[in-house]
Amino acid sequence: MMPQYSYHERYIFSCHLEYQKELLSSFLIPYICNDSSDDESSGDENDRNSSILLKTATYTLLETAANFFALQLIRHSRQDEDVPFWLRIINGEIYNEEEFLKFFHVPRHMFLTSARLLKNCPSFSSDVKQWKHLSHKLHLLVTLKYFGSEGNASSVSRVKDGLGIGKGSVLNYVERTVTTLLTFQKRSVFWPSAAERQVISERFKQEFFPPRVVGTVDGTHLGLATKPSLYGEDYFTQKSRYAVVAMVVNNDKKRIRYLNIGWPASVHDERVWSNTTIARNPDNYFSPGEYLLADSAFSNCHYLVAAYKKLGNQCELLKDQMVFNKALAAACVRSEHTIGIWKGRFPWLRSIPMRISNKQSMRRLIRYVRATAILHIFFCRAQSSK
Repeated sequence: MMPQYSYHERYIFSCHLEYQKELLSSFLIPYICNDSSDDESSGDENDRNSSILLKTATYTLLETAANFFALQLIRHSRQDEDVPFWLRIINGEIYNEEEFLKFFHVPRHMFLTSARLLKNCPSFSSDVKQWKHLSHKLHLLVTLKYFGSEGNASSVSRVKDGLGIGKGSVLNYVERTVTTLLTFQKRSVFWPSAAERQVISERFKQEFFPPRVVGTVDGTHLGLATKPSLYGEDYFTQKSRYAVVAMVVNNDKKRIRYLNIGWPASVHDERVWSNTTIARNPDNYFSPGEYLLADSAFSNCHYLVAAYKKLGNQCELLKDQMVFNKALAAACVRSEHTIGIWKGRFPWLRSIPMRISNKQSMRRLIRYVRATAILHIFFCRAQSSK
């Protein structure tokens, strides 16, 4: 039974067939067939019959060879079609390193290193029948494209392009990946032990002047695409947009060690910090003499050293205070770097396309933001290992 070919394959077959006939005939016929003038001069009927038979055999050979070459071409084209487009993206057949970084906001080697961590998770196990056809690499690729988009680019109709999935599957893939990433939370976003805090303080001391520093803290706004339905005015910022506050504690390696999310943007950083578990139970997080660094938005205490601020009718800071603030800023800039890399890698955080209407929607937003923080830590580890 003849195999079924598509219109495209039949077109390739016919074009390649004619090309191979012309190519082969240009090389074989001059050596096999005699010149027509020689046939007329000889006048031998048997020779003419033999020449006709030889030409027929030659064209049969040409057609057979051309068919073989055309079928080989179709076979190679079918092999390319069997490889999914998203897998060709990962393998580097579609995008080079610069283009991959542009579309997914992470280098390819970091993507592959992080994908290996998700390979053995139960969500992507082959034992789960309804998910056996899904790939952990495709899930991570869809999630990175979703979190790496902002505004209209984060819509499901834009995210699905080039990945071979439907619009209804995008959020399912992202939700499944977020659920899997949150299983790594205790192994990723955790407070350092006493031994690790000592190592961190030594690194701070070598690079900056302060001893016994275990990290820096700062707050940032995570923008919302729409006004929250419940108490929306509380989320309005001085930049005329809606947002929630994220309080971030990081070490000198730009790794997030503590994350608090969910306060309305109208709340001051000092109030958000005073309600964190670290501020309420500092003895559980610091050894004697250890402390964090912060900017002038925070208040000084035995576990937090903040920059000097002008008080009352003070026109300017004293010279010693300005020198101290300048030295402190060199260390505190690590917070700005950490938050900048985090938001730059995931532009979704600058305009989160979720409407806060109840506790469930706020919990979902917090889950997604925590998932981006875990991915940020994955990539930091991959970069340090390289």
